[in-house]
Amino acid sequence: MPSAFINDLPPEILASILEIVAGGNAWANNTTLPLLSSICSHWREVLLGHPQLWTKLYCAISNKLRNEPDPLISNLIAHLQSWYARAGNLPLELILDFTVTPRHTNSLYSYLIAQSKWRSLSFANDSAATTSSWVWLQDLIRAARNSYDENDERPCWPGLETLIISSPRVVYEGKRPLVLPLKLIAPNLRKIELTFLYLRSPPCPVFNDMPWTSLTHFKLTGTLEVFDISFPFHVLREAPNLKDLRILFRRWYSRQPEGMCPSLAVPLCHRNLQHLALLLHCDGTIPFLQSVRLPSLRSLDLSTAAMVPPTEIGLHPLGDAIQLLVSHSKCEIQSLRLQRMPNTAAEVHGILAALPALQSVELIRAGCIWGHNRNKHNSPDEFFRILQEDGSALPVIRNFSYIGRGESTYTVQEGVTDFDLFRAFPLDWFMKKKGRC
Repeated sequence: MPSAFINDLPPEILASILEIVAGGNAWANNTTLPLLSSICSHWREVLLGHPQLWTKLYCAISNKLRNEPDPLISNLIAHLQSWYARAGNLPLELILDFTVTPRHTNSLYSYLIAQSKWRSLSFANDSAATTSSWVWLQDLIRAARNSYDENDERPCWPGLETLIISSPRVVYEGKRPLVLPLKLIAPNLRKIELTFLYLRSPPCPVFNDMPWTSLTHFKLTGTLEVFDISFPFHVLREAPNLKDLRILFRRWYSRQPEGMCPSLAVPLCHRNLQHLALLLHCDGTIPFLQSVRLPSLRSLDLSTAAMVPPTEIGLHPLGDAIQLLVSHSKCEIQSLRLQRMPNTAAEVHGILAALPALQSVELIRAGCIWGHNRNKHNSPDEFFRILQEDGSALPVIRNFSYIGRGESTYTVQEGVTDFDLFRAFPLDWFMKKKGRC
């Protein structure tokens, strides 16, 4: 019998198999592990005997959380305690996903703050309605900050390495600003991601008390009231061990005064950054690239936050900025993603030609790719024609993806049909793929 055969496996191997079946992540564990443990007593014994399987939990909360005497919060806390009791002393990971915006919840705050074994905390506000501030989260952070003062300046989450705050429909107002004193409550944080709809205050004050020296990953996504290019510089200055920086300002409603974001007179050198993603206006992206030296950079992801009129195509010297970055940094960029950048076909080709170490390229309406096909000098056909005539660009490419207008997608990768055709004759490959769409 198959069941007898699998039960003859050593417990460690069986536990690994069951972990794979469970998905190995918090999203799957909370439903799959209890189901697997009900199959037979042996499986239950194996699952309960391997505490690492019980370190992750995902909770989707679709009802409005209220304080006592409503039983919902007490039941939630009891569930968390019961689940994590099986994890022993191992570091814990939790995702709380709210589809209804909660208010202040004292007992849940107390539980979250008292648990010092958190390694990863994720809070998601998936409410369909746009809200002004996220009171529940901001009060949790405030309670954690108060705990620091009340406990002889001991952080409540000393082992926390990852904090993800997803609030894509939340507007953080100036009257109730978002403040994250994470240096005091999570001094060993390595990764932070913050998503918001709109931030009315400059981003720098939000992160005044950050454990910058321990951070390796930083991601900020949202809409700003004021276009501010100083923030990426601020992050690089403060976080010397950063490996992954993603600043994605989708749009803004007013511009900085002229002269507020010039290139730095002395370039800023950051020796550890490996991945950089920027979603800014070209007026911000280009001065930034011209003003930094990133010798460890391997991946570059650039998008523009505003549609550029046809009259401006080719007027933004992005290619020059990238070439300057590469030559001064002595870096080898292996992965490049360009989206909606205002560059001509020749300029996009020039960017690729300047990066001989590229193994992966993704172009999404990038310059000629998303541009206006009525101009034959700024069309996809022209780009692939130049690429084919050159013959020397992309010598070590392994993956190439191009999304044009109308969401037409053209991809090719090493080891699949037509890869050799793409390497030798990019225009022929493109025309062949286009004929199939």
